[in-house]
Parts: sequence; structure tokens; C-alpha cells
Amino acid sequence: MKRLFATVFTVLFLVLSLAACGTKKVSDDVLPIGSAAVGQSSSEESKSQGTAQASQDSVQDSKEPGTNETASNETASAETGENQESVSDTGESQSDIQTHAQHVHAYTANTIEPDCISGGYTVYICSCGEQYTDNYTDALGHDFGEWVTVKEPTVSYEGQQEKTCFRCGYTEVQSIPRLENTDDFVQAVVDLVNQERSKEGLSPLTGVTQLHSYAAVRSSELVSRFEHVRPDNSNPLTYVINMGYFRAGENIAYGYATPEAVMNAWMDSPGHRMNILTPEYSYIGVGCCRNGNTLYWTQIFAG
Repeated sequence: MKRLFATVFTVLFLVLSLAACGTKKVSDDVLPIGSAAVGQSSSEESKSQGTAQASQDSVQDSKEPGTNETASNETASAETGENQESVSDTGESQSDIQTHAQHVHAYTANTIEPDCISGGYTVYICSCGEQYTDNYTDALGHDFGEWVTVKEPTVSYEGQQEKTCFRCGYTEVQSIPRLENTDDFVQAVVDLVNQERSKEGLSPLTGVTQLHSYAAVRSSELVSRFEHVRPDNSNPLTYVINMGYFRAGENIAYGYATPEAVMNAWMDSPGHRMNILTPEYSYIGVGCCRNGNTLYWTQIFAG
């Protein structure tokens, strides 16, 4: 029995020993030596990948400064270009200057004609807004007609004359001085005329109020136009004929301070003397107008 027990124990020990040895061998078969190397390579590969990733990141980092450098260069270039565009003394950018340099002006002429008070000129305008002015001409000035009496002066009121520009219609107005109350002068001239006629055996002339009034108007007209034409270019004797007389004559003078002085001047002139001594005249009107210190004289004869 003891022997049997010993035998069984021996067999069991061998079985357990063999079992223990078989387990270790199976473990070696599952994890061979090469597997450990592969496992190590995977780990190293993982580490290598990590290193490569780190290297790639490093490369990326090394590129980013390059990228930043490129961006900085572009920015600097842009800034440099902006500075170049803003350095023009005229305030224009380089692009504006280049555009202007390529533009060829094509001007359209607008001519302004001169008038009475303003000169003429021509304005040349380009589509780009550039313009200049040339061909200046002087103003034409007014082209007035003769003075026309629109209101006759009297002893109490001034008269009025007008003249109008034929070109633009502008009207200039001036007053006619009031008729000076020179009744004493008028009668003195009438008396002197009749004295001269008496010397020649002629009948005296009769003073007529209507002719005196017209002679006074004529004296005032002489201030602006000293001639045998009225300011409206009419014949002064036409007015007398329209009163109903058949013939008429006129003597005028200025600058003589007294009736005697003016009569002497008229008698020394053949044409004036003839009017004074014409036998066909029967009526007379005398007018005297003062303008400043100057007297204007008129004799109107009618028959």
C-alpha cells in the first residue's frame, strides 16, 4: 500500500512536472522572440511617427515664419507701393499720374460773344474736367441814339431826355434844367431886334407867347446838342410851321452873358443878320436858358 502510494505520488509528481514544463513552452509559442522585436518596432515606429509628426510640425513651424516673412514682404511691398503713390507733389497717386499720362485731351470750345458791357471769350473744356479760357475780346459799348425829350421843362419843373442803345435797349436818362425866368432878357432882345430893323426901314416884329415858349424849349435843348437839329433829329422849324405859319427861321447862340452881347454877335454874322432883317417875318419868340454859368439863346422868326 505504501508502495502503491509512493508510485502514485511519483506519477503525480511527473505529471505535474510535465504540466509545468508544457505551460512554459506554450507561452513561448504564443509570444515568439520575433514578436517581441515586432512589438518593439511598432513602438519605435509609433515613436518615429511621433518624431515625424514633431518633425512635420517643426517643418510647419519653420514654414510659418517663412509664410509670415512672405506676408511681411508683401505687406512691406504694399506699404512701399502706397508710399510711392502718395509722394507726388501734386497730390496725385502714381496710378493717377500714369492714367493722366495716358489721357489725350480733347477740348470742346464754348464761345461767349461780347455784349455792350461784357467782353467775349472762349472756354475750352475736356471730358476729364480740364479747361482753359482764351480769345478774349473787349466789350462793345452802348450804341446810343440821339437824346429824345420826353418831358418839356418849364419855369417850375425840370424836363427829361432819354437816349436808348440800339443794341441792348439800355436807356440813359438825364434831366433838362428848369426854364429860367428871363422875361427881362426876352423883352430886351425883342427891343434890340426891332431897333436893328428900324435902321433898315423894316416893320417891327411882334413877340408871341407861344413862340417865346418854344424858343425857351429850344434853348434848353441846345445844352446837349448845339445845332439846328432837335435831340430827336427833327427840324426845329417844322414845329413852327405846324403852328400855322408859312415861313420860319432860327438863330441860336451860347456863352453871351447879356442881350446886348448876343445881339452884337448875331448882327456880325451874315446868316443871323439876314434872319433878323428879313422883311417877310412878322413875329418873334426869344428864349434864354442857363446851364451853370452859361446862357443859351434862341430866336424864332415866323411869318
